Formats: sequence, C-alpha cells, structure tokens
Amino acid sequence: MGAVYPAETTMNLFTDPWIPLASPDGKRIVPYVALLAGEVDAAEIDHPEPWLAACASMLLAALTQVVLPCDTADDLAAACARPLPADRVRAAVAPYIAGASLLGDGPRFLQPE
Repeated sequence: MGAVYPAETTMNLFTDPWIPLASPDGKRIVPYVALLAGEVDAAEIDHPEPWLAACASMLLAALTQVVLPCDTADDLAAACARPLPADRVRAAVAPYIAGASLLGDGPRFLQPE
C-alpha cells in the first residue's frame, strides 16, 4: 500500500516549490511558477543527483511548452530572450493548476481517474 498523506497535501507541480535551484550568487532557492515569471533568477537546477537534475530540467521544459507554446521559432527566441511578464505566466498556468497535483483527492497529474 502506498503512503498516506494529509488531505491538504497535493504536491502541485505549479504551486508547490519542488525543484531546488542555485541562484547566480550561490544561494540555494526553491521557486516554482515564480521562476517562469522571471520573479527569481536561477543559474541551474541544484540537485545532488545529476540524472534527477536532468529529468527535472526536461519536465520543466515540457510543462513550459504546454503552458506557454510558441507558434514560430522567432516567438520562441523572443520568449527566451527575456523573462515573460509575471501576469502572463500566471494567467497561462492557471487553467492547468487543478490537474497538476501528484497527491490529494482531485485530479492527479498523468494519472487516470
């Protein structure tokens, strides 16, 4: 039998801090949507296991492509050139939050009902 978590525990990919990042000044930070919104600056994923850091990077890239898709290569280059406005990121993420929980009673990320 799997672990039992309190009902309020959701582990949401968008709203809970779950990926440790190293900031350019060497501090360890754990942001979430704030990273996409450009509200924090991060140099790299800071996980002691390189394979987990690589997997987290790929998952973040995939989530970003789903939530903030680009139609052309030029759109992608523009999006990567500077942080996107925080209000645009939060508005784009909002419809996906309910289905991005790994735990809890509601819909779960990549898990059939």
